[in-house]
Amino acid sequence: MEFSRFNNVKESILKFFTINNSIHTAAIFIVIIPLVLFFYLQQETEDSIRNNIFEQQKQDQNDASRAIAQRLQSDMELILSRLQGLAMSSIIQDEDFTSNLTKSLLADYYYKINSTTPVDRLFLHNKNGISVIDIAPSGNPSYAGKDFSFRSWVNQTKNTMSPVISDMFVGIDGKNRIAMTQPIITTNSSGSYYNGLVGVVIPTNEFFNYYGNIYDIQSQYLAVLDNKGTQLVHPIDSLAGKPFFGNFTQNLTGHNDKLNNLVKTVMSGIPSSEVYQFINGERLNAGYPVIVEGSPKYSVFVVSPTSFIYSKINETIDKERLQMLTLIIGIIAVVLLLILFLSKVNSTLDKSVKKRTKELEDTNRKLEIANSNVQIHDDMQKEFINIAAHELRNPVQSLLGFSDILMKLIGNIDLYKHP
Repeated sequence: MEFSRFNNVKESILKFFTINNSIHTAAIFIVIIPLVLFFYLQQETEDSIRNNIFEQQKQDQNDASRAIAQRLQSDMELILSRLQGLAMSSIIQDEDFTSNLTKSLLADYYYKINSTTPVDRLFLHNKNGISVIDIAPSGNPSYAGKDFSFRSWVNQTKNTMSPVISDMFVGIDGKNRIAMTQPIITTNSSGSYYNGLVGVVIPTNEFFNYYGNIYDIQSQYLAVLDNKGTQLVHPIDSLAGKPFFGNFTQNLTGHNDKLNNLVKTVMSGIPSSEVYQFINGERLNAGYPVIVEGSPKYSVFVVSPTSFIYSKINETIDKERLQMLTLIIGIIAVVLLLILFLSKVNSTLDKSVKKRTKELEDTNRKLEIANSNVQIHDDMQKEFINIAAHELRNPVQSLLGFSDILMKLIGNIDLYKHP
């Protein structure tokens, strides 16, 4: 009974070790499978992340170009609207061009315009193109009294009697500028006639830098063309003022068909974007037309080196990779701790099993000896009983044997006499 109980204990322990070995095997798979899956799927995951982020960046860049174009349109139309209000004011309509009240009015309009959009100066010209009032920041020269009739935009305003946004020109100080003018039209019984203009001049770099980076070509930057294809601003200074489709620019861009088609599309009034190779790397370019008074006046392009985009993507991927590695390392650490714990338990139980096995073997040995002794005792007892039973069934033989013994003793009776 006791031997059977010990066997049951041993079987239970061996069964535990079978389960324990299964746990070890499972632990090993838990370590190996995540690592294999991680390295196998990591590249595909990163490619998917890159594609998704790049497409999102492309959409964001399209949105950025649209927002800049719409803001630029709004600001330019606001300037034209304020110039119109100034030209239509009663003081100007009364041809009071020289009074302090007129100067104060122009100064007030200058600060209003400059508070939202950077402009160099605001001026009033008479019908002959002579500057009568010139409002500029303190410290800048005044051009009052100067003749500007040689400027094409002055003559265009006079001839068309309509608002004008000029082509880019080089100012007296060597800076690139554009001018925005509003004609002063006086109406009387004889009809309407041109009586001068009010306008502002805007430094192109300061103006467009207000909407985005125009200096650093290594990051996302802004490039702007007018409706004739002249490049107003670009991080490469030598391109500013050059026609985009001229030899200089085309030689620099390598007559890139993708870029040329993109520029033509946007100049026609249709937003578009493209990825292409430039002289110093791949570019993502998103263009949007600037519609002023119903027609495309400028085209703005938000340009990003794809290396700049991928650097941001890699930052995201590195964070994702770190999170995944942290998770994998955490799983491995837990599994290793489990293995160490099970190994320790295994060692302890192994010693216990060996001890119990030895005890069982000793007990078995003792039981075998005891069983052997019992068997011998049983055999002797059976033999004795058999002999006794036989003797009881045959008493004559015993008496005869006993008589022989007595006769021998009587025959030697003298041996027992005293001397």
